[in-house]
Amino acid sequence: MLFHLAREGRLAPVFLSALLVVPAPQEDETPLGLEYWPASEHGLRLRQDAAIIKAVSPKSLAAWHDQVAGMPHPAGSPGDAKTIAGLREAFENMG
Repeated sequence: MLFHLAREGRLAPVFLSALLVVPAPQEDETPLGLEYWPASEHGLRLRQDAAIIKAVSPKSLAAWHDQVAGMPHPAGSPGDAKTIAGLREAFENMG
């Protein structure tokens, strides 16, 4: 029967009508990036992400870059010790 319908060009409407009655899949309501976090923590995570996004700017990134790359710091050198101390202080200030 299907072969007969296909040969007469009437099979496509049969398949198209079948597709029209299949419900579309529901979109996942979990915000992107939160699919691995428990639902109970989504609000907290979104607030933390918003705070990070608000804190980062081209100016703050340039300051961070200047702090890390502002002086030569080969391993074991005085510049390395100063860079390590500056990073330690920055991370401690971040919490």
